[in-house]
Amino acid sequence: MKHTTQMTAAALCLGTGALLALSTPACADTIYVSSYVGHTIMKYTSDGVGSVFATTSGGPGGLALDGQGNLYVAMSIQNLIMKFTPDGVGSVFATNGLSWPSGLAFDGKGNLYAANFANNSVTKITPDGISSIYVSAGLGEPYALTFDTAGNLYVSNDGVYHGGVYGTIVKVTPTGSRSVFATGLGNPQGLAFDANGNLFVPTMLDSSFNIMQITPAGAVSLFAENDSGGPVGLSFDSAGDLYAANANDNTVVRFSPDGVRSVFASTGLNDPIDIAIQVPEPAVGALLGVSTVLLLVSRRRKQPASGPRALLKREHEIKTR
Repeated sequence: MKHTTQMTAAALCLGTGALLALSTPACADTIYVSSYVGHTIMKYTSDGVGSVFATTSGGPGGLALDGQGNLYVAMSIQNLIMKFTPDGVGSVFATNGLSWPSGLAFDGKGNLYAANFANNSVTKITPDGISSIYVSAGLGEPYALTFDTAGNLYVSNDGVYHGGVYGTIVKVTPTGSRSVFATGLGNPQGLAFDANGNLFVPTMLDSSFNIMQITPAGAVSLFAENDSGGPVGLSFDSAGDLYAANANDNTVVRFSPDGVRSVFASTGLNDPIDIAIQVPEPAVGALLGVSTVLLLVSRRRKQPASGPRALLKREHEIKTR
């Protein structure tokens, strides 16, 4: 599974220095949070230390990271998507085919997808910025997007689904086949998969804010009940903890795999909407370090022994030939 690979990557992301007892520090997850009313994107270390990563001219919404660590931000009011380099340099990435873009997600080929809340569609944008409509039917105010490991796209419908079903998640296969994956969710918003393929989604039903867990077979159960903070965006870190952006109380909370809740961040946020977590990839230095250590061990085992005991052994071998 992809998440297992990420956890292994985090363990290896120490560089050659760590393996060879030098002073290279370990790397860790980086957490990005869009602050809609604050017009900022906050950046947090895994320890919860926050700083302003970028400011925007409008309210930033959905977030997604590409394979190079660039952060993409949906700007709903402006009907555009911004791209920020790891250093925080921003530029306009896409404007065509967007209608109040909300959730963003990348597929395995580097294509970016945007949920168009205003016209009930999903736009696909190639790495070169070429836009096309990917889904144009069967959606009702689509809010969030995510992909599973098989390349299926999942869309949360925050509004009324065509056909009268309220609060659904729609599944779209790589060939474009569409089906309803889960129903009866109230106002489903952010989406995130754990390492076991379970899908998590915050919902609001009868004024109660919950986070639901949905198995790969579509069975729905309650993960976190009546969180008055108002969870919206979700994301998992490399340790398997779930993060939720709480728009009501301006916090980011963290849930352990067994559901224990704690406040991760409570400063620098004004209407946090979404979360994207940069998980460390295996460092080249770390992998080279492993190879170097194994090679040194192998060579040392093949080298002839030395020292007084070795000399005595060789003298004995000569005398007994």
